[in-house]
Amino acid sequence: MSVSASHGIGDVEDARVIERRLSDMIAGEDRILRIPSSVDEETALERVENWKGSLASYGLKISTGPVVAFRATKWLRQNAGGDTIRCCG
Repeated sequence: MSVSASHGIGDVEDARVIERRLSDMIAGEDRILRIPSSVDEETALERVENWKGSLASYGLKISTGPVVAFRATKWLRQNAGGDTIRCCG
């Protein structure tokens, strides 16, 4: 799988590209798709994967902050269409 990343349309021609097997990007029993877009992000994921305990066991707490329900309301629709992507079931 090729993963490309840029800062926006201004540098899309110079996007970073990382090649990885899809199986390396799916984590855990819940099959979470992780898409690192840089070597630094890959290193961080590897370090977290090697932790022996939970965040709480390291004295850490985490919060996602306030939830933004819908940032892209123009893409929401009442009924599925032919181009709808279905998730999780």
